[in-house]
Amino acid sequence: MRDFQTKSQVVTAGKRVILRDTISSDVESCLRWFSTGEHLLLDAPGERNYTTLQPEQIEKYKSAFAERCEQDKPDVRGNAIIATTANLPIGTVNRYGHKDNPYSCNLGISIQDDAYLNKGLGTEALQLWLNYQFSNTQVLRIGVETWSFNPRAIRVIENIGFKHEGTLRNLRKWEGQILDKLLFGLLREEWEQL
Repeated sequence: MRDFQTKSQVVTAGKRVILRDTISSDVESCLRWFSTGEHLLLDAPGERNYTTLQPEQIEKYKSAFAERCEQDKPDVRGNAIIATTANLPIGTVNRYGHKDNPYSCNLGISIQDDAYLNKGLGTEALQLWLNYQFSNTQVLRIGVETWSFNPRAIRVIENIGFKHEGTLRNLRKWEGQILDKLLFGLLREEWEQL
């Protein structure tokens, strides 16, 4: 479905959120997400170096962002903006780990605008993204990973129906904590029974 007002392709839609392609007007939100929000503390701790972008970096980012928005999109999307039904961008979803094996992939989600946390929007977005991936690919298993200190993500993942498949214990030390990475998975036949 195409939203002609924004020239954005809606990937899938729920009652309270839509998953859509990135549009040029999203650039300011995406730039803000580089440096603000609780998601910076929860996503890949210690793997990223969040710094304030310099003016020349911002201009370079905006130019590359505009180019990406104009590129042709694949039939099955590997990422999308999470937006409210009023088309306000609040986060992102993505698919990864499938290039060498088309029968398995992982999904990621991040509500990056703190005003929209704890409202069930992440749960709806992840459920939509999961359904979209199983419905549009040949994947047999979808995984999700999170860190042991993120109970909100664990609750969302389990509520959707993912099974805890394992724990990578003491995987990372970050800000004085020893962290476990939790691995969850859902098989196509389990998804079909939901």
